[in-house]
Amino acid sequence: MASVFKASFHPAGGDHQSAAWTFGFTKESEQRFTDLGSRRGKTWPQQPSFKPGWHRGPKITVPRLPDRAYDLPPIAAEFRGAPDTHWVVAPEPGHAAFLMVSLSDDRADLPPLVVGGTETVVGTLPMANGWHLSLISNTRALREDELRPVYAIRDDLKVDIDETPRPGSTSGAIIWVTESPDGPPMFVHIVLGSDNFRERKAN
Repeated sequence: MASVFKASFHPAGGDHQSAAWTFGFTKESEQRFTDLGSRRGKTWPQQPSFKPGWHRGPKITVPRLPDRAYDLPPIAAEFRGAPDTHWVVAPEPGHAAFLMVSLSDDRADLPPLVVGGTETVVGTLPMANGWHLSLISNTRALREDELRPVYAIRDDLKVDIDETPRPGSTSGAIIWVTESPDGPPMFVHIVLGSDNFRERKAN
């Protein structure tokens, strides 16, 4: 949702007495949350380090429900083959893909990042403050308590459009902003199907 929403990390200093993550509208969107009067919708304090020099950041998860339509794929030709795009494998029905952010500070004796099981490191990027951001991917089966809210959010959403939805011309998703059980922010990307769209009736 890069043109409309963003999540950002803010080190201690300036407007932030301690390091924090924020979620809100981008400046370019020219949008504000009506009830807050601000582009910023939510702020989370940075969690304590889970090992010396390492901090957990947000998680992005893309769940795939086992019995709902995913029949409106977007046209992504402009992204395919781009040298700076790294694709991760889509989850199987009943599973979810996870992208997890970890931050490392600039200490000389930083211990290595260790991943296990089916986790893989997608890549590591330098940050302006001398830290680094590492992105880790994983896929696993969803528990029943994780599936229930996704079903509820997806099934309750109906979008009115001017014509019958067609694959390649109509696609959509919503972002559920919440918190993961261990504290950091979590952004759940819920992909919509044709059953979420309905043709707007003429007056």
